[in-house]
Amino acid sequence: MKKLLMLSFLMLLICLAGKAGAEMETFLDNAMDYLRAQQQPDGSFGRPQPHLRTGLVMLALLSLEAKPNEEGTALLERAAGYLLKTGSTGGDLGDDLFNTESHSIAVTALICSHEFLRNARLREDTAKRIHRAVRHTLRLQDRSSSSSSRGGWKMEGRKGRANDRRASAWTLVACQTVRLYGMEIPEANLERGLRFMLGSYKEKSDNPDQVGGFSVDTEGLAVDLISSMGGWVMSRFEGKEGMRIKNLDWLARNSPKWSGPNYFYSAFFRSRTMKFEAKKDLYRETIQRLHTQVADHQQSDGSVAFPPGNAQNTIAMGPVFSTAMSILIINVDDSRLSFDEDYRVKSLF
Repeated sequence: MKKLLMLSFLMLLICLAGKAGAEMETFLDNAMDYLRAQQQPDGSFGRPQPHLRTGLVMLALLSLEAKPNEEGTALLERAAGYLLKTGSTGGDLGDDLFNTESHSIAVTALICSHEFLRNARLREDTAKRIHRAVRHTLRLQDRSSSSSSRGGWKMEGRKGRANDRRASAWTLVACQTVRLYGMEIPEANLERGLRFMLGSYKEKSDNPDQVGGFSVDTEGLAVDLISSMGGWVMSRFEGKEGMRIKNLDWLARNSPKWSGPNYFYSAFFRSRTMKFEAKKDLYRETIQRLHTQVADHQQSDGSVAFPPGNAQNTIAMGPVFSTAMSILIINVDDSRLSFDEDYRVKSLF
């Protein structure tokens, strides 16, 4: 009798897992169909922040498809052509608003899509622009290492006031992608950036609940976002084991909630921290929670709504942003993007 009950229970779990997998696949298909329909005649995905939006859609597609089909390849070529045409010949691929962040996302998208571009001239021009963009990225970095508040990247490029951790985290995503594809990033640049990102880590605190998290950023970023970004940095750049364990415990204690101005950014980095750091049960629990949150707010056209309390500048980017980010968040387990893999990809540059 006990064996029969156990078998029935296992069969139930298998059925539930299959149903959840089917629901996630349907969500992703509908979301990507929505994004495909948003591409403009110039190859972009609308405004404001057209470079950031275009880069995110390119990454969402590449996350889902190991080798894009003809339709996907055409989308990538139009998008890459737009980024090359509207970006600076000096290497800046960012928008006027949130320049460093959008530049980093755009260059990451171009690197990941380069091998799939069929047009030889476009592929050659893209490779040249990628190299200029990488040099531009390094020029934007704060070269000082005088304190933990220095050494990162400013959100508005050279015009920015203070080093910004969200801009720096996206830049490190780009730097990791650059290295995976065989281009060099000087260790000194990485060390400065990592020191800045980990500068607000709470090793000790009078409040035990704060241990393992990161303090509020000077630019007003939420603790959850900074702690998620810090966890990702440590997971991908070999952070100290004790710090990583405490950070993972912090993230486990503070599960993601469908609210706040930085929900999509936080969930993007949290899901990747969990993928590379967490035990299987905690990782699955986190991804299922995130999937439920975004799936519950998918609209009839396949787009994803914004949670309450989201920042106005984020809402202004519209459902292209929220939908592309949702794909990148919940598809992390099966992501084909190089920075989501645990092995080095074939060098292309």
